[in-house]
Amino acid sequence: MNSIVVAARLLARFEAAAARSAPTEALALLIGLIDAEKVSVVELEIVANTAEDPERRFRLAPRDWVVARRRAQGEGLDIVGLVHAHPRGPARLSDEDRAALARLHPVGPSWPMLLCTGDPTGRWTWSCWRLNDLSVESVSICIT
Repeated sequence: MNSIVVAARLLARFEAAAARSAPTEALALLIGLIDAEKVSVVELEIVANTAEDPERRFRLAPRDWVVARRRAQGEGLDIVGLVHAHPRGPARLSDEDRAALARLHPVGPSWPMLLCTGDPTGRWTWSCWRLNDLSVESVSICIT
């Protein structure tokens, strides 16, 4: 998997959610299809960040995972990654982000993690990352 394909409307929807929840890190599951070449995001499921320190970490409630997975599978899709916000930066995975990916995928390439980073002017930038045997790799984003 070398890239992630996502519609601009989905990114805009998440940016609005991130702005509303700031300074808390907004969180969503990416729903779509994944193959050897790319991840195709069809929808995203915005979920609550249940971390004890939601301005620095994110945590997904197990119930939200189950609901999103059932919804995705009902449409012939699956959960294919995560997206979360760093409302005040940095524009890179934090140690906590890497640990979360490592828990989900302890060996081999992980899911992609889209990162929506805010700045003081209210603009958002996007990056995408994954772990591959614990080393961080950048993933290209194709916005449609």
